[in-house]
Amino acid sequence: MSAKTVHLNTTTDVVAYIAATTAQAIASKGVDEHDLETVMDRMTSDRVLSQIRTAYLRRVRDGQHRPTAITKIGVGLITEYRTHYGI
Repeated sequence: MSAKTVHLNTTTDVVAYIAATTAQAIASKGVDEHDLETVMDRMTSDRVLSQIRTAYLRRVRDGQHRPTAITKIGVGLITEYRTHYGI
């Protein structure tokens, strides 16, 4: 498996990327009522996008490497989603 390069130039790009990749990861598990459209709707709510933005800006401000921040936020979102929806 090869790594892909993604160019994220703005905070908005980063937030959208985290929301989309998190939704894809959750939906790929094939759990009923958690298809890509449903999960994407949840990940792109104003509340969730704001949480992603806040977490990202805080981590970067505190000196965390951008790719690490993106990964950790995504993992945290998956955990939070699974807990919240009981999957």
